[in-house]
Amino acid sequence: MFRLTRRCAAVGACLMALATLGCAHARAQGGMTAAGQSVATDSQSGRVSATSIQPLSTHPAFDYFDDFDANPDIPTPKSVLGYEIGDAFTPAANIRRYLEAVASASDRVKLRMYGLTNERRELMTLVVSSPKNLARLDDILARNRELADPRGTSAARAKEIISSNPAIVWFSYNVHGNEASSSEAAMQVVYTLAAGRNKEIRDILDDVVLVVDPMVNPDGRDRYVNWYNQVVAAGQGRNASPDAAEHFEPWPGGRTNHYYFDLNRDWLWLTQVESQQRLAVYQTVLPQLHIDYHEQGTRSPYFFGVGAEPHNQNIPDETMRWVEKYGAANAKVFDARGLVYATKERFDYLYPGYGKVLPVYHGAIGMLCEQAGHGAAGLAVDIEGDFTLTLRQRSLHHYLTGLSYLETTAANRTAQLERFRRFFVDSMKPEEGEATAFVIDAENDPALLGRVWDLCAAQGIEIETLDTDSAIAGLTSYKPGGEVGEASEGSWVIRTAQPMGHLVKAVFEKETVVSDPDTYDITAWSLPVVFGLRASFTNEPMHAATTRLTSWSAPKAPLTGEGEVAVIVDANQHRFPVAVGIAVKNNIFARFTGGDVTTADGETFGPGSLIVHTIRNSPESMQAFVDGCLDAGLNVHRVGTGMTSAGFVLGANDNGLFELPRVLLVRGAPTSGNSFGQHWWLLDVEQPIPHTVVSADRLE
Repeated sequence: MFRLTRRCAAVGACLMALATLGCAHARAQGGMTAAGQSVATDSQSGRVSATSIQPLSTHPAFDYFDDFDANPDIPTPKSVLGYEIGDAFTPAANIRRYLEAVASASDRVKLRMYGLTNERRELMTLVVSSPKNLARLDDILARNRELADPRGTSAARAKEIISSNPAIVWFSYNVHGNEASSSEAAMQVVYTLAAGRNKEIRDILDDVVLVVDPMVNPDGRDRYVNWYNQVVAAGQGRNASPDAAEHFEPWPGGRTNHYYFDLNRDWLWLTQVESQQRLAVYQTVLPQLHIDYHEQGTRSPYFFGVGAEPHNQNIPDETMRWVEKYGAANAKVFDARGLVYATKERFDYLYPGYGKVLPVYHGAIGMLCEQAGHGAAGLAVDIEGDFTLTLRQRSLHHYLTGLSYLETTAANRTAQLERFRRFFVDSMKPEEGEATAFVIDAENDPALLGRVWDLCAAQGIEIETLDTDSAIAGLTSYKPGGEVGEASEGSWVIRTAQPMGHLVKAVFEKETVVSDPDTYDITAWSLPVVFGLRASFTNEPMHAATTRLTSWSAPKAPLTGEGEVAVIVDANQHRFPVAVGIAVKNNIFARFTGGDVTTADGETFGPGSLIVHTIRNSPESMQAFVDGCLDAGLNVHRVGTGMTSAGFVLGANDNGLFELPRVLLVRGAPTSGNSFGQHWWLLDVEQPIPHTVVSADRLE
C-alpha cells in the first residue's frame, strides 16, 4: 500500500510538472478585469478558480442611457436563462426561448420564423418598434418599397412618405457560428428596447423600425457552443489561460453552416438555404441601415466604420460618407467609455457578396462590426498585459454599437430616407462610358440560364428579352474577338438603368476596377464569366425593342430520336454530372464517347457523353435512368442503330467502358473544412452523386 501511494504521488507530481511546462507562458494575475470582474488565478497553472468568478451585474454595464428605467413586466435574460448575459454561452434553442418570452410580453416586439436550416433549426427575425408603428407595419414596408422604385413614385409622393415613415434598420448577428458574442448582445438589445421606459428609447422606437436576425447561422453556433460547454470543466469553470483546451476548437470549427460554407460570402450567390430564405425576407424590408456583426482575433481592437481601400466603384460616394458618419458616432460612444477601437483598415468594400456590402446595393448603408474574440476567446481569455477578455465585454461592445446605430438613425431619420430615395434615382442613370446593358444568348444551357434567372429574381434584378433579331451598337463579346454587333431574338437583356442598376454593374461587368491590389478577400466574380455564358455587353445607348420577363422556367428536357438500341446523354450539359449519379444509383452499364460522335440520324455528341445500351441493362434500370435524367433537365437521345455517320460506332472499343465511380469523401483534420464542405455540398445537393464520407483518421 505504501509503495502504491508513493507511486501515485509521483505520477501526480509528473502530471503537474507537465502541466506547468505546457503552460509555460501562462501569466499569474489576479484582481479585477476590465469589466469589473473579480478573478483569481493559480500562480502555477494560470487556471481560474470556479469560486472566484462572480456573475457581473447588467447594471451599469448594459445601461446605454443613464438610469435605465425598465418595465418589470418584460422578462430579463436572467429570468428566463438563469444567468446574466455574458456569464455563459446560450444555445440556439434557449435564445429562441428567451426572445419568444419577450415577444409574448411586449407590444413593441413581433417575432417571425422565416425558415429552417439544414439541421432543422429555426431562422427568425424580431421586428422591434413602437406599438403604433407595429400596428401599421405592412403599410410602412410597402411605402418604403415605393421609395426604392422611382419609376412609379413621384417626387411629391416620395416627400410625403419621407415625412411620415420611420427609418428601417436591420441587425444581422452570428453569421459565423463561433463568433458567438453577438447573439448574446442581440438578446440584450431586444430586452433594452422592449423594456425601456426612458424617453430616449421611446423616441428611437417612434422613429425607427428595427429588424433583428439574432442567429444567421444557428447550426454553426450550436456546433461551437455545444463543444465549448462540453469541454469546460464543470467544477472549476472557465479557464482563462490561452493554453487551455477550451480555446482551441476541433475540426471544422463553428464558423460555417451545415455544409461548412461561409455564409458571409454567400449573400450574392445564394447557394445555401439560410441565404436564400433570409434574402427573400430582406427584399420585403429594404432597410436604410444594415449592420453585420462579427468577431476577429483576441488581440484585435473593436472595428467599425470605413474599411480600407479598395471600394467597389459602383458604390456611390454618398454611401461611404454615411459609413463615416455612423463610425464617428460610434467613436464618441467608445471614447466616452475609454474603449479601444479601429477604423479605416483591412475590411474593404470590393466584393459585392459580403454581408456588409450586398445590402449596400439594395440601398442600405452597410457596415461591419468586428469584436475581438472569435472561437479562441471562450468565456474568458488572458491577453497581453494584465487584461482578461470576457464574453461579457464582447457582448457589451456589440450592444453599445447597436444602440449607437439606432440613436444616430433616429436623429437622422429624414436625411436617411432622402438618401435612400436618391440611391435608387441615381441607379436609373448610368454614367457616360459605363455599360448600359448586358446581353445573354438565349441558346445558353437552360440549366445555366436557370441559375441566372434565380439569382436575378432573388436580388430584384430585372430581365428583358429581345423581341426580334437586333443590331446593337457597340455590342461586345465577353470572349476575345471584339464587337459582335447583333443579338438574336429571345436573348436576355439586363439593363443598368433599373432600380438595381448599381448591383447589375457590380455583378455583370467584365472587369472590376481595383484601386489597391492589397484586397481583403475575393477579387473576381463576373457572372457571365463564372457561369461560362455566351454573353456580351454594350456601353452605347440601348434602343432595341424588348419585353419585360416576369417569369421563367427551364423548358422540359426532351427525349429525342427513335429506336431502342441505346440512349445517349451529351456531356456538354451543365448538369451532366447528375446523369453520372443516376447511372451509379441504378448500376447502369455504359460506355463513354472517345471523341465527337455523330449518330446515324445526324445528332452530334461531344467526348465523354454516356452511351447506355438497352441490351446490357434491365428494363427497370433503363427506365429509371431515362426518367431521372429528364427530371434533372438533361436531354436524352434514343438511337435505333449502333452505326454512326461520323466518329466511332457506338459499341467500339474506342468508346471506353464507363466504370461507375465509387466516391470516397474524406473529412476531418488535416483536410480543409471549407474544401470538404464545398465538395460535400456539390455531391449531395448541386450535382448529386452517391458517395461515402469517411473520417481521415480511418485511413491507413
